[in-house]
Amino acid sequence: MFAAITMNKRQLLLLCICLGLIPFQAALTIRLLPVYAVQLGADPATTGLFVAFAFLAVTLGNITGGWLADSIGRRKTILLLSCLVWIPADLLLTQATTIQRLILLIGLVWFPGGIAVAMLSIITALSTVASERGKVFGLTALASGSGSLLAGLVGGPIAERWGFPVLFVVMAAATGVTLLIATFIQDK
Repeated sequence: MFAAITMNKRQLLLLCICLGLIPFQAALTIRLLPVYAVQLGADPATTGLFVAFAFLAVTLGNITGGWLADSIGRRKTILLLSCLVWIPADLLLTQATTIQRLILLIGLVWFPGGIAVAMLSIITALSTVASERGKVFGLTALASGSGSLLAGLVGGPIAERWGFPVLFVVMAAATGVTLLIATFIQDK
């Protein structure tokens, strides 16, 4: 399947890695941070609010990303800037000692994350011919699922052994790797 795609293979690989790292973070957020919220004293309703706020932030980031791509058109620059904002937001999570702060900070984390996802999706679509988009998006979906799988395998043991602050540093590192890889992506 990979050989049958005429898209630049380097570009496809870079996009797949980035689109695997973001779901890695998302899976850590959605699967493990509710446990942290409970440790901070959240009841089930507040924990649900926390998850809903994370999805609201990523959705608003997606919408804003689409608007910025249409308005400015410099998708790679927007992607890089969103990652630059995302890294300190991840690190700020280490300071979340109350449920209110955790809810606020998760919004700060996932708003630029939503922008990054929008930019990567747009760049992916523009980097391939229409007749191959199904194959290309199939591969990016596989990368996304792989990132989530990896998060499920390593996230719990990291949080259990070293605590949630270390998990937040891992999230920031994943964004840093995304930023580094994104510098090599070509904006079409």
